[in-house]
Amino acid sequence: MEESIQIVHQGAYLFRAPIVVKMKINCEIVVIMSPVGQQTCGIVFVDSEEEQKEFKRLLDTVWNTLREKSLAQAEEIEVKAFGLSQYKEKVIQTLKHWTQDQSTRITAQDLGRGVSRTLTISCKSGKVGVHYADDNQQRRSLFIARGTFRNRGFTPPAFYKILVLTKNRVTRQLCMQAVEELPGHKAICPLNPAHFLERTFGLFPYSAVCLFEDVGKSKNVEPWIKRFLKKFPHSPILWIGRNAPQGIDAIGSIDSESIVKFKEEIARILLPQTSLILPFARGNR
Repeated sequence: MEESIQIVHQGAYLFRAPIVVKMKINCEIVVIMSPVGQQTCGIVFVDSEEEQKEFKRLLDTVWNTLREKSLAQAEEIEVKAFGLSQYKEKVIQTLKHWTQDQSTRITAQDLGRGVSRTLTISCKSGKVGVHYADDNQQRRSLFIARGTFRNRGFTPPAFYKILVLTKNRVTRQLCMQAVEELPGHKAICPLNPAHFLERTFGLFPYSAVCLFEDVGKSKNVEPWIKRFLKKFPHSPILWIGRNAPQGIDAIGSIDSESIVKFKEEIARILLPQTSLILPFARGNR
């Protein structure tokens, strides 16, 4: 009998039949690796804003584990890629270069085109069912097998993207839950938030930032905040924890017991501001 599991956290996963994996994705990319006839699937799930070094590390982790456990040769492992509703060339190039390094190739893909998706992954067959989301009606599921490519251009719901920077997995999930209960809001939670403090600013695809105290302890955080506020004065930063830097909104720490109060505070601070800011739009491909 099949057993259904839903993935909501970014990371690297390995499953065997009879498990069927379900995932809802939008701007993220999902890479599925399945050795032919082995009834095993490896899955990498990351946001498109994740550092490419971290993306490659997760790909290597799943690939090496699959090779070790299944004894499959490189040419026997099918690699499929899905998601990236907002097409990101650097992510695609990272994946293509990685497959070349492993002497394999992408056997099926469904990327970009401004559409969010629900995936149903069968570990037994290696097939992936793709259900496209639409504002007005439900679309039928389509099964993508080896070598196929779907080319449709539906319009996804608009999201205000909120960047969540914390190293703690529990608080990351609680904050994600609180943000995504706000109408039209989506939390983007990179696995290695410290890298965002080292970046130079270009275009900023987020409506607001939730910055947790555990990341804020870095010596880079105050200079980063000053640069951010100067370049993006209409994108609010919400500090979560104690000892907030001067000039930004702050609320207390978050845990399972204070989640209700936290949701109220995050709605009070984010909703009046993000409702006046258009989400950043990129060209679809």
